[in-house]
Amino acid sequence: MGAPVIHFEIGVKNDKKGVEFYSKVFDWDISREVRINYISVNAEKNGIGGGIVPVGESNFSPYVTIYIEVDNIQKYLDRVETQGGRKFREPIDIPRVGKIGWFHDSDNNLIGLWEKE
Repeated sequence: MGAPVIHFEIGVKNDKKGVEFYSKVFDWDISREVRINYISVNAEKNGIGGGIVPVGESNFSPYVTIYIEVDNIQKYLDRVETQGGRKFREPIDIPRVGKIGWFHDSDNNLIGLWEKE
């Protein structure tokens, strides 16, 4: 089996409106992580967890990104570049979570990589 999709993020301009929308449409179990300004979407049976990210008035537009679990982010970023994609930014370490990084695929979709601790 290849590398699995393990997480998703949905970037929204208005977090209250976004939470209300997704919780009412899909009955998602959603909780706010105040310390990191992140809204967690808890995994459902046979599903993956994710997050709703407030982008507010930042330079980010609303977005949807999936995260793929890999054993070595740099190895996969190198593969991305040989296949016509490009690294979005340097990977970052997140304590107790691991390392995450992002790339643009050959169609400019933003995809995340997650190397767990």
